[in-house]
Amino acid sequence: MVNIFCSHIRIPTIVLISFGIVTCFSCTKYTKTKADTVFIKGHILTMNESEPIAEAFAVKDDLILKVGNSEDILRDFPGAYVVDLYGQTVMPGIVESHGHLLTLGQSFLELNLEGTKTPEEAIKKVEEKIRNSSPGEWIIGWGWDEGAWAANYPNNEALDLISVENPVYLRGLHGFASWVNSRALELAGIDSSTKNPDDGEIIKDPQTGIPTGILTNRAQEFIEAILPPMSQSQIEKALKLAQQECLKYGLTSVHEARVSQKMLDAFNSLKERGELDIRIYAMLDWTDKDLIDSYLEKGPEIDPDHLLTARCIKIFVDGALGSRGAALFEPYSDDPSTTGVIETPEESVMQLTKRSLLSGFQVAVHAIGDRGNRITLDAYRKALSEVPVKDYRLRVEHAQVVALEDIPKFAPLGIVLSMQPPHATSDMSWAETRIGQQRIKGAYAWRSFLDTGIPPGFEL
Repeated sequence: MVNIFCSHIRIPTIVLISFGIVTCFSCTKYTKTKADTVFIKGHILTMNESEPIAEAFAVKDDLILKVGNSEDILRDFPGAYVVDLYGQTVMPGIVESHGHLLTLGQSFLELNLEGTKTPEEAIKKVEEKIRNSSPGEWIIGWGWDEGAWAANYPNNEALDLISVENPVYLRGLHGFASWVNSRALELAGIDSSTKNPDDGEIIKDPQTGIPTGILTNRAQEFIEAILPPMSQSQIEKALKLAQQECLKYGLTSVHEARVSQKMLDAFNSLKERGELDIRIYAMLDWTDKDLIDSYLEKGPEIDPDHLLTARCIKIFVDGALGSRGAALFEPYSDDPSTTGVIETPEESVMQLTKRSLLSGFQVAVHAIGDRGNRITLDAYRKALSEVPVKDYRLRVEHAQVVALEDIPKFAPLGIVLSMQPPHATSDMSWAETRIGQQRIKGAYAWRSFLDTGIPPGFEL
């Protein structure tokens, strides 16, 4: 698969190429093969240590035949179509280390509230959506910033004023809090007597005890359980929209960070029809017991075409910082009543890690808070001491807030660290308020991890 972006346009952008099969850059055995196209006068990052930079390459039937200088490439492949790169940079397609393609695809099908600065702005968009919807139809949206708004969460009063018949469900930007109207609460059977689920909260008015319309972490599952399920065709449509968006920005491989059986079915269906255009590395959702048990029994699924690989188990230890669900050792600086939530205790993480390693699976643990990361480190250390596996490459997703004394403990365990720069930019206005001046020193600590010899993989 060779995808060239902006390759023949004279603009100062980076050109990206997805290498399907890459030959040895120094080989000359293909020089007598006729090329379809040659690209010349570029700045090409080959990722080959012996020849890291080149200026031209030739392509035949999605195969890179040769990389070298422009003069040699033009001489060796006469008659090929010539693309002048005008000095633009060419690099392999980007591997997204932590993505949620279905969520991305859904965002194009649902009401987009990303970038709304106030609840009032969001209400106007919801009102417009309702005017173009049928009575009783669910209004589903996403993107309001539950981190930025957490100091003063909105309630359902304004939503109720514009929507009596239509249930409204608005997911937060980071997925760890939702805002709903009274109709949605009614359909879900949530009232003042409803108890909080484990690792979640139905936020209620402190005076009346009536739910305010904000549901955090696993309390959102009350609504998710009654939403009209996406059909297989809708899932496939969302995934196709998501992969188009990825390819537009040069992402040619995605580590999909929470994959259900329905998503696997959709990926396989797209692949069979030749419509899966990016490579998927699937992290199987640990909450789907039947899915996990099935794969742990039969082992990893390695696609000979390298388009769809299922070889990783995804576990959540805690929640998110924005919704105060990240597990901390000490209470939140702006809410001393909570230290966050533990979604999976250390013993469970350790046992599932052992089972996964013995079955040939990588493990990826979502850990945001300092306590969540300590639990993950301890569970991994114990699992590795009991399992004779050499190539384990255990992952930690996020490592967003880490105790300073724990930062040097990742590298000796050989942990693959998947961190997200967008968290720093989206959280910068409130993160220090949430965790204080001391703990912020161990937050978004990419340089500190690099200094210990552990290179993080980044989400774009």
